[in-house]
Amino acid sequence: MPKETKVTQKCRETLKSVFGHEDYREGQEAIIEALLEGRDVLALLPTGAGKSLCFQLPALVKDGMAVVFEPLISLMKDQVDALKKKNVAAAYLSSNMEWDEISSTVELIRDEKIKILYVSPERLSNPSFCRLLEDSCVSLFAYDEAHCVSSWGHDFRPEYRLLSALKERFPSVPRIALTATADAISSRDICEKLLVEPYVHAVSLERNNLRITVVRRKRGNEQLLAFIKEKHAGESGIVYTSSRAKAETICAFLAAEGINCLCYHAGLSREQRELSQTRFLHEKDAVIVATIAFGMGIDKADVRFVAHTSLPKSIENYVQEIGRAGRDGQKAEAWLCFSGGDAFFQKKRIAESDAEDWYKNISEVKQDVMQGYAESTECRRNLLLAYFGEETKEACGQCDNCLASEKSWDASTAVKKFLSTVWRSYEKSKLYLNAAQVIEILHGIETPFIWQHDFQELSTWKIGTEFSESQLREVYRYLLLKEAVGVEFSSYNGLFLTDKSRRFLSSLAPVFLSEHGSGQRKSRNY
Repeated sequence: MPKETKVTQKCRETLKSVFGHEDYREGQEAIIEALLEGRDVLALLPTGAGKSLCFQLPALVKDGMAVVFEPLISLMKDQVDALKKKNVAAAYLSSNMEWDEISSTVELIRDEKIKILYVSPERLSNPSFCRLLEDSCVSLFAYDEAHCVSSWGHDFRPEYRLLSALKERFPSVPRIALTATADAISSRDICEKLLVEPYVHAVSLERNNLRITVVRRKRGNEQLLAFIKEKHAGESGIVYTSSRAKAETICAFLAAEGINCLCYHAGLSREQRELSQTRFLHEKDAVIVATIAFGMGIDKADVRFVAHTSLPKSIENYVQEIGRAGRDGQKAEAWLCFSGGDAFFQKKRIAESDAEDWYKNISEVKQDVMQGYAESTECRRNLLLAYFGEETKEACGQCDNCLASEKSWDASTAVKKFLSTVWRSYEKSKLYLNAAQVIEILHGIETPFIWQHDFQELSTWKIGTEFSESQLREVYRYLLLKEAVGVEFSSYNGLFLTDKSRRFLSSLAPVFLSEHGSGQRKSRNY
């Protein structure tokens, strides 16, 4: 047990008197102590683990005002409303506010009457606001949803880069960056861009109360209805869809079948969204059908299921969304219903977007990794733990892969041939080939690019003809998921071997992949 001091004693008193908790959740005390010691902190805490307390509590025991950066105005408002109910002097500044509201809030800040201020990162582009910060006694900076600073992250927002200037302008003010979903690359980006020699605290993503199920889509609406009625009748849940139109269609379908169903997406009016959100929070049997516009900052402990009607954009999105189920510690379920066409349409949407090419490339790879996860025959929990750098354990015994024996094929030889071709093609040309080009070599398909670089001379030329194009695409997605191939985004998603490649090249252990996964339709970058 750490030695009790006046500060830690005050923290515990505040924990109980303001927040109503007898004790900390896992990781909270260590994070708070590091902040109070003046250290920068990276807090990797799963959804529902109590991230907000990690900066709200030290803000109340320290002198001055904490400044919290949030990506969404709705999150700021919800947090401030909740703090005011606890008699905490909190406020926010946003572009939606009237000028007189902004002026009165600024006056409160100047009079040192605000303990916690919420703003968006964009506000740092306002010189007046920067001067206000310099004239204030800032106790700490908190960066919520910090993965938004990473271009590799699943929710990259360029405005988060503005936060990096605070390291130089306020070197003595401690900073805490918080996220529920950051892999090793995103975590490194956060530390480099936002923090200085931070204390890093990561709480395991493992959720023993959450059962994970993935099914192939045949008659999607009927499958979803059966899932809800047979397993979660009268319970609250979230259904994620890929578009606004699908959200409305599925909501109407479920409502016609007697489900207490609500709809939420960015195309609805503010009043409609607020009504749906309020009803969802207060009605025990409410099921909300939504796009990814819904969920961030929602505090509802008794969500019994989160369902996806198609592939999410990335594993990071997926983990963040399913983390909204079972926050009360009771049994809950994450249910994903997908088809191979999901990735095709997601990639089409990416290709047609106004995003820069490098971001399109990253988004496509993340979609491939997500599809590789859905197609996998391995324990779902262990796949997710490994993706985020945690040690895998014994199989969970409760996911669809642990409970059922789906038909599979032995991909061991295909994996070795694919990796060998990635290596030999680079050794010969010093070029990073993408998945399509690797498969062309394995199938012996003659193209101008192949002849230009004499790839037909490789020992792996035409050695993969016993595997279909779809099977080799599945191998590629599996190797991405396992981080056995890396991607060089500056060369149109060219592939290279990683430290983990050797294990697959030398291992005698078989690799089995789903037979269903080898029947996908073709997409631009496989």
